[in-house]
Amino acid sequence: MFLLGSAAFSCAQCGHGFDALSKGQIAKAIRQFNTVIRANPSCSQAYLGMGEAFIELRKYDVAKDQLDRALALDPRSFRAYYLRARANQELKNPKAALADASIAIKLNSKFAPAYALRAKAYYELVYICFSNDQGYTKLGLADLDKAMELDPSFAEGFKSKGIWLLSEKKHKEALKFLDRAIQLSPQDSSIYGYRSMVYSEIGNYPKALADLNSLVRMRPNNRISLMRRSDLYFLMGDQKHGLEDLSTAISINPKDSSLRNLRASAYTKLNRFPEALADYLVVAKNNALDDEAYKHIGDVYFKMAKYSLSFENYSKAIELRPDSPANYEARSIALEKLGRFKEAAKDRQCARDAKDAPAEKRL
Repeated sequence: MFLLGSAAFSCAQCGHGFDALSKGQIAKAIRQFNTVIRANPSCSQAYLGMGEAFIELRKYDVAKDQLDRALALDPRSFRAYYLRARANQELKNPKAALADASIAIKLNSKFAPAYALRAKAYYELVYICFSNDQGYTKLGLADLDKAMELDPSFAEGFKSKGIWLLSEKKHKEALKFLDRAIQLSPQDSSIYGYRSMVYSEIGNYPKALADLNSLVRMRPNNRISLMRRSDLYFLMGDQKHGLEDLSTAISINPKDSSLRNLRASAYTKLNRFPEALADYLVVAKNNALDDEAYKHIGDVYFKMAKYSLSFENYSKAIELRPDSPANYEARSIALEKLGRFKEAAKDRQCARDAKDAPAEKRL
């Protein structure tokens, strides 16, 4: 009698948990599923819900543990295999994701998201892991076609095929699928980013910019969005707006050295040396072991004809990275400007020695 009561209780409580999940109330969902598990530790749906909740929290290892428990109780749960495939994919394990997605499809051949997820695993094996293709491209594209056939309103399928075709440089075909993906899911900011890449690669900068403008409007505090639009502005010769985007990104991420390096490089190309120097000095201050920062500082001082300061910073770079030919070559030129020709000759020899050193002996 107790077991029957527990089962009924579990079903009702699981329903509350999944309802909370659908509303994005993750903490509430976890509380509901935990309540079920305490009352009935053999409820597979509660573990399934917990797994999905932890995926939403990006705690993928915890999610996998919960989904393993769900599958131990219900080994024919296609949803559990699908969710575990998602967790494996996020954990950069495309082979495990491929295996789980394949089981999900075997258990439910009408579930479009599982085909799209398996296609993503194939894609990552080809383009991220650089595995031998082994027919993965053909299989992946077939999976995406199947996903779109099963659900013609499934935006993720169209987006994924557009991304795959972009990677294959099939720009016209990629645009067709990305256009459709945007029609189906105009709130998905990532699609605009991918379509902007297509337009940029075919030289249609105005349309690429329009898509990046949409991307930045939807993700105004995202450094990658701002960096990509900045790159496009520079490509179009619009230095002013390119620098503005980098400055905005830096104001949001003041400790991000990569952003300051990008802006400093842009300032250097524009002969705005004091501003470039200011950025590189911040990078060096934030990481005193960054030899490239000191090398850049030395380069800027050299362009400003401040050869003694250039020499000092090249020397710091060499202290941090004595195996770098570029550091020695740069200092040798500064030494020549200072009239210290014997020392310059020694540095040129050190640069040659560093170039000839076996790779395993370099830092």
